[in-house]
Amino acid sequence: MTRDQMNALVDAHYRAEEAADIEAIVAGFVDDAEHDVAGRVGGAVRGSSHIGAFYRDLLADLRIDRFECVRRWYGDDHVVDESILHATARGRPFGFEGRGRQVSVRLLHVFDFGDGLIRRESAWLDFAGLQAQLSG
Repeated sequence: MTRDQMNALVDAHYRAEEAADIEAIVAGFVDDAEHDVAGRVGGAVRGSSHIGAFYRDLLADLRIDRFECVRRWYGDDHVVDESILHATARGRPFGFEGRGRQVSVRLLHVFDFGDGLIRRESAWLDFAGLQAQLSG
């Protein structure tokens, strides 16, 4: 895949998260894709229905306002994206009480691609930074 193709998939994925468009999020993945958030209880999930369910739950708790790209590194069939996530914590995102507060946290993604779509998404969120912003 070219860098432009990878960027288009990642950017479309982020725009779908910002719009809370579960169908568009799921459409960006191959049917048997794997989705993993480091530290998530239960570990990685696989398949469109499980990925959709994860995002439905997440986006009910966390309104994603925007992703601020810091940098990207590219391989033949993957991209590593370092971003800052700007969001509003409405519910209990990742177990932290949101109370409608704004948060900005560092986020690292590794996207693996296959068949022109996302084959695997791995995410590492700065949970300590999120906790510091939502404690109290």
